[in-house]
Order: sequence, then C-alpha cells, then structure tokens
Amino acid sequence: MRILVAGDNPVSPGVLRAMLANWDYEVVVVSGGEEAWSALQSADGPRLAASSEDLVTALETGADDYVT
Repeated sequence: MRILVAGDNPVSPGVLRAMLANWDYEVVVVSGGEEAWSALQSADGPRLAASSEDLVTALETGADDYVT
C-alpha cells in the first residue's frame, strides 16, 4: 500500500517514513499541501495520507475523515 506523508517540518515526515517503511509500506513524502493534493489526485496516487496539519483546518478545507 502506498501512503502519502506530508509536512512542513523536515524531521517529522522522515521519522514517519522510516517507521512505515519498516512495516513494508511504500511511502511518498511531500513537503506541502499543494504537492500533497497533486499526488493524491494522480491516477496512481496514494489512497492514504498522513499529515501534521491541524484537524479542524483539514476538515474545513476538504478532508474526508481522520484517524487518531
């Protein structure tokens, strides 16, 4: 499964990428919202995304759901 990891902080996405890769996930790391949106809209884009984005902001701007 491909998972998108997005974040402005260069450390957090790297740590999450390493953890997910250890569990045999294919990880796509992007640095910002526009790049994440583009990756998710592509035909072969990841179907799951992880972000450090504020939950309220994410839902107000179109996120469908969240997992805590």
